[in-house]
Amino acid sequence: EMIFSISPSLRKEIYGGVLDVGFDLKSVDTRDSASVNISVFPAVHYSYLFSPSYLKASIGIRGSLKDNSYWTLSQMNPFILNALPYDGGGLTLVNSKTKYDAYVGLTTYLGYKLQVFAECSYARVLDMPFFELDNLSSYKYKFSVVYDDVNHLHSHATIKWQISEKSRIDLTLDYHQYKTDSLQSYAYKPSFKTH
Repeated sequence: EMIFSISPSLRKEIYGGVLDVGFDLKSVDTRDSASVNISVFPAVHYSYLFSPSYLKASIGIRGSLKDNSYWTLSQMNPFILNALPYDGGGLTLVNSKTKYDAYVGLTTYLGYKLQVFAECSYARVLDMPFFELDNLSSYKYKFSVVYDDVNHLHSHATIKWQISEKSRIDLTLDYHQYKTDSLQSYAYKPSFKTH
């Protein structure tokens, strides 16, 4: 399939901050289908600089279309079924659609060349991929991909320490909470992730 994207926006200074208002248009042309699917997602972002050197806040709402390929899914779970259906079954590839993702973020400098970024978001995602053990696989440890509509709460924090001009240490922590519409259980979708 081929995905075409266009993202126009307008920028305006308002109440001492910067407001960007636009949308993200995605056109999906599938090889096996004569129809073209078009989706429009919001793209609104407002940022306010409390101090040029110490504190910046942002708030907004966004949306997106995620192309779930065998490559992207295997990056999340390297034990998924093969792309071809010779191992008891094959993968079903469905794109995920984030209808809206409302977020608030904060960037601050703590001194000693330390920068902290934190963001909390709440999204409605259609066809988010999850994993469950596939009993038909001859290897007995392969996972199939199942999709469900989800309310997704995500908290993210990043600490950057600039040791020198050529050296920097980054620490990232993510917390996910999934409220699925249908699935009662799933695997390989950790609530906490750090790197």
